[in-house]
Amino acid sequence: IERQSGEVVSTLDLAPGFILPHPTKPLFYMTISFFQDKGDLIVYDIIKGKIVLSAPMPTNLDRLAFASYQGELELLAPSALGAEILRFDPETLAQKGAINSLFGARSIAVDPVHRLLFVGSLVTHRLEVVDLDSQQRLASYYVGPWLRSLSLDVETGQAYLSTHEGLFTIQYSDLLQRK
Repeated sequence: IERQSGEVVSTLDLAPGFILPHPTKPLFYMTISFFQDKGDLIVYDIIKGKIVLSAPMPTNLDRLAFASYQGELELLAPSALGAEILRFDPETLAQKGAINSLFGARSIAVDPVHRLLFVGSLVTHRLEVVDLDSQQRLASYYVGPWLRSLSLDVETGQAYLSTHEGLFTIQYSDLLQRK
């Protein structure tokens, strides 16, 4: 929808599970068919008004995040059943590897300043913090059932998580001295 006029610019006949804008380009990355065995990862160009890239995924994907790894931008996607975070090239959607993670990994956030990856598990109810450079787990916290959303305040070193039981805050700034 064009903001000023309210006019519909283009429509898509699909139901994305999650939408993530590219940090510098007019692209949206979307996961499709989360509640099926497999799904697709698609890239929608908002200027062209069409899907410009699509790739079938070996497993269903839910949330997405961008992170810089060894100087290159990567698209990260948690694989709940695979207990890993899949790493993709955002230009081609080719898989570049994986980071071991929690079973049930679903929520994801990146602290780009401190190079930390946060992963929340819907199954184990835990939040884990991973060093993006070494891919080593720095901490794991029990939060609560049905961990849903995850957001970071990088300046204060706090992670905010919503669960079925409420909103929780985890102070992770103490991890920065150990890193």
